[in-house]
Amino acid sequence: MSTLPQINRHTFVFAFPGQGNDPCAALAELYRQAEELRPRIDATLSIIEREATQSEAKLQPGLISDVLLTHEYALPLPSGVTQLALYGAAVVLNQLLHDAGVRPAMIVAQSFGEIAARVCAGVLSIEQGARAVCALNAAYRSEEGRGGMLLVNLSPEMTQALLDRWPELKLELGSVNAPEQCIISGEMDALHALLDRYGDSTPPLRWVSIAYASHYSAHRRVAELMNALLQPLEQQPFRTPIYSTVLGGCYQHGDDLHELFTLGVTDPTNLPKTLAALPLDKCCVFIDMGVNRGMSMCILKSLRDAKTYTPLAAPPNELRQLLADSHTLDTLRQLVNGPVTAQAHAHMAHTFNDPELHPQTNLTFHDGHRQTYRRLQHLLKQLPDGIHGFKQPECLMALATHAAVNDPSLFMGCVIQQGLCIGTLLAFEQDHPYAAKWRCELEKGQCLGVYALTEIGRSNSHMGPCLEAVFDTDTRTFVLNTPNNAALKFANVGINDLNKLGVVFAELKVQDQRCGVFAFVLPLSDTQGPCPGIDMSSPAEIRAVPLDYGLLRFNQVRVSFDAWLCDGANIDQSNRFHDPLGSTDRRLIRSLFAPKNVWAMVGTGLSSVMLACATLALTHANRRTTQARIGNGTGLLDFRTQRRALFGCLATAYVMKCFANDSARLWIEGTASQASLQTTGTGDVTWTPWAAISQTLALTKALCAPAAEAVATECRLRCGVAGALNLNRFADYEGMAKIYQDAGGNNRMILLDAAKVLIGQPLTEPAHPDPHANLDDVDYGLSMVRTLEYRLLTEVAHHVAAHRAQGEDDMQVWNSKLMVVARAGEAHAQRLAIESAVKAGNSLPPGLAKDLVSALYDLYVLDYLNKHAAWFLSEGFMDGKRYRALEEHLNQRSDFLATHVTLLIEAFGQGDATRAAIASAETYPDALAAKLQWTQG
Repeated sequence: MSTLPQINRHTFVFAFPGQGNDPCAALAELYRQAEELRPRIDATLSIIEREATQSEAKLQPGLISDVLLTHEYALPLPSGVTQLALYGAAVVLNQLLHDAGVRPAMIVAQSFGEIAARVCAGVLSIEQGARAVCALNAAYRSEEGRGGMLLVNLSPEMTQALLDRWPELKLELGSVNAPEQCIISGEMDALHALLDRYGDSTPPLRWVSIAYASHYSAHRRVAELMNALLQPLEQQPFRTPIYSTVLGGCYQHGDDLHELFTLGVTDPTNLPKTLAALPLDKCCVFIDMGVNRGMSMCILKSLRDAKTYTPLAAPPNELRQLLADSHTLDTLRQLVNGPVTAQAHAHMAHTFNDPELHPQTNLTFHDGHRQTYRRLQHLLKQLPDGIHGFKQPECLMALATHAAVNDPSLFMGCVIQQGLCIGTLLAFEQDHPYAAKWRCELEKGQCLGVYALTEIGRSNSHMGPCLEAVFDTDTRTFVLNTPNNAALKFANVGINDLNKLGVVFAELKVQDQRCGVFAFVLPLSDTQGPCPGIDMSSPAEIRAVPLDYGLLRFNQVRVSFDAWLCDGANIDQSNRFHDPLGSTDRRLIRSLFAPKNVWAMVGTGLSSVMLACATLALTHANRRTTQARIGNGTGLLDFRTQRRALFGCLATAYVMKCFANDSARLWIEGTASQASLQTTGTGDVTWTPWAAISQTLALTKALCAPAAEAVATECRLRCGVAGALNLNRFADYEGMAKIYQDAGGNNRMILLDAAKVLIGQPLTEPAHPDPHANLDDVDYGLSMVRTLEYRLLTEVAHHVAAHRAQGEDDMQVWNSKLMVVARAGEAHAQRLAIESAVKAGNSLPPGLAKDLVSALYDLYVLDYLNKHAAWFLSEGFMDGKRYRALEEHLNQRSDFLATHVTLLIEAFGQGDATRAAIASAETYPDALAAKLQWTQG
């Protein structure tokens, strides 16, 4: 079937046909009607024109453009012009699609079409492709008029049988286009003789519009000449795999493509065989890059249920709309991807498409934990080399995105393995004899990482662990001992017969001197169970995100000196301790360096999960109708309650994604200096060390986690029973958000610490909001948000100064104002997130993409003002009329977004990656029924 593709619902195969088609006026109507596309068309054709006029043929300047863009020309054309025009049409179309973000997953190339296909795949530039066409024309020039080709609608077997009837004609089967369509090649006299002998038989023989015989074994000299002419063209590596109908399969990296291209001079093509070799899925659409539907018809005859689209044979307005929508989608996706390239996302999406990485259902918790570790080890073996040693830190962000959407439990395993354990070793492995070796074992999945920091007995245990590492001066070893149950470590140790390597945090004691918190690395268990002196409990289950969390005890465990990640500190031969950081607080901040990786990963993962939830719920609501007596048959998304709630969720997800992307950029920029002692923070450590380690990254996690929980909960509720089903994923994502309210640092503590740091710094009062500004004015929203933050921080600062002046101790000073302190910390985080969204929107050129993200931003900010309206009213920054106007503005934004709901789902959705039934292209009842096992009675 021929179909106008939905960009997000389909993967694309670009199909480049061979010669034989009429290029005259192929781009004329598109050029006439689509003024916005003319600069790109002109620029592409000018490159080809330049090569054509400089070639051996010395073609008239402007001839190729005139052939394609006007109705003044008809076949036959001067020698070589047809080929250059066909090439030009294909390359122009490829450029237009590429500019709009429509890019192929693979390419099928038929004969002459391989030249344009190689440009599409990045092997050749447009100039080089034009030179290749000129080389082909030059190689065949002596054969023009001496041979030709005939098309017949017969099977290959019947066509060969026809040729075998008159072997003296020396005609050959040149191409198999479809199961019942072939092309015959040979000398002109022989072709005319065949026509005479075939007579009026059915099906008829028809001439192909080509001036010589191609795919004809007698043309070995032509092949040699063409190969020689092609050699100066330097080929680049593939961006996209090319399947050649001459080879019947895919070119491989390292192939001499010039030599292989010349095989088509003498060897036949077989399109059905090549199509059968493609790794297709049900979402594939073939984009026919030809000037008519010839290639599409052959594909439809060869593959049952194939979907094809021929842009240059479609009405120009249809192609313009496709390009406009595609450009919008590409722009939005780039915005969402942030610092991660589309290629990195595509690679990771392909990795997580592996069924081995998908969780099994109906397992016991214990078996589920084991399966999570098996999948984690399988994943570690599939990861790109660039992720190791954080050589390409954006790869870790791509991993976070896809692992979070795939399975929160696996995501937790990745965070511990990659972010915490590998991250700690990477930061502290300089001058350490074994740290790099341990890191490599973790990267290969030979060991599973355990990050043993938290203790169960006291709040904020990381500030002063009870577990001690006592230095034995006689043996120069350390003894780890858990003095009581309050000092038991809480970590992923419930499955205790796997190779687990612990990064264990303890208070270092040297000759009774408390030296600060350091990390020690030691094996905790192997396939036989816990190592000597180590006790591991059974899992203490967390249903929200199942992982084998349990309790860990050390019973006078002696470890070598090299187990200590000293990070520049040392104990000399006189047993004296020295730390270049100079204080235990700075050492604490330095030792807990790795949570920065977690905050970046979690912000990226949670914001991706929010987008998945919002688009899943919108997909479901957009398909459902109500049987209620009011509005019977009306779509759910037409109801204001549903519309406002779900587009509000999408707006939250979008703003959090902008914030997470900026934080990811900050983290990526900082990876280069992570091993430097000079980068250690120097801020005060009060309730936690998190603000001193990285305030922005910590706040990203602290803001995204509650936002993700709220979004997942709202989307679950808005989907009714479908939302409650585990296989629709809302419960998984909601559980993940719940876990990160505390994991990686308690969010309330992070907000408190951030506010305390801020009020210790000079505060600059923002410009007062303009009471007459439009509610949707960006500057108005920013000034309101900044004013709320400033006033709350100032209120706390004045309170602290006044009460300290009265001689109150810090506990009294802060405790009476902690609720306002927390609100001030949240207001600061919200301001950062909203500014990230403003910056992202400002980066877009005018157009639909900018309008959509502006509406999402407005919806979020207006809702934020609505939630804090009581404060704004009480402080005189809003009156009753303005407050009442908020409701109508919120409705207007959600109404606008509803008109583009499909586009938004395609741009921001994770689609099949969620494996949710409501994400399926099928109807929900069919998709749900297909996911369940049935017993027939």
